[in-house]
Amino acid sequence: MTPTKPDLRQVAINALSFLVTSIADLIFHVIRIGIRLTTGKSADEVPLKLEKNKKMVGAIALTLVIAASLSSLLLTTCEFQPSLPKANLLPYQGTGQVLAEETAKLLGNKGKIVVLVMDTGQVEITADDPRMNAFTEAIKGQKDITVMAVEKISPSLMIRSPAGKMLRAEPFLEIFQQYPNVDAIVSLIGVPRLADEQIGGLAQNRPKFVAVSDPATSSSELKKLFEAQVLQLAIAPRGHPSTNGGKPPSTPREWFDQNYIVVTPESAPTHDQ
Repeated sequence: MTPTKPDLRQVAINALSFLVTSIADLIFHVIRIGIRLTTGKSADEVPLKLEKNKKMVGAIALTLVIAASLSSLLLTTCEFQPSLPKANLLPYQGTGQVLAEETAKLLGNKGKIVVLVMDTGQVEITADDPRMNAFTEAIKGQKDITVMAVEKISPSLMIRSPAGKMLRAEPFLEIFQQYPNVDAIVSLIGVPRLADEQIGGLAQNRPKFVAVSDPATSSSELKKLFEAQVLQLAIAPRGHPSTNGGKPPSTPREWFDQNYIVVTPESAPTHDQ
């Protein structure tokens, strides 16, 4: 015969009931002792009315138990839980700002663009929102540049390799086929991993491509895309942060200058040295 599993919910209810009853009995017993000490009467001579109020005593006990539990919960979650340090968003804001400025410069301050961002759903990713917000604000200052669409790319379409986190070739090629008449595709999610035959299959008259590069993406990978004229400009982390004369950065631009660099076809071979 297979033993039945205990109903944990019922066990908890029974335990709470026993606790409340025990506390009520204890309170009731203390009251009877107090009456005996103050009146000189024995426990058996305690008025029947007090016995009838035993349910009220139980209710008081239950209230005390609930209040104690809530107090413990509040103390645990509020007073004794250390507050987490806020993330420094300035470097991400700096990359978004400079990406917009460099895109505008590349296009001669006019044109149509499509922006690629990560589809994070309900999950907030520290870098994505402040970077996109800063990019959007900066690009608004360019009156002759129009954002035609913001394409959200599923994380499942990204790949991790020794060359870093990169966009799969298929969605990248689909975006270029979908928007052949825009002036630039701007990627906030990195560069694509393309085979030679896929690069060769790209249309000659295609949009420019600008991207924020993943920290693990090597200069040789970027150089390949630059040489194939797939990539025209990239934002990449510095190999070694700039000291800026020992002055700590305080603005998004200063944080960018300390930690990132604008990579062009000419500087691609050496940007991470």
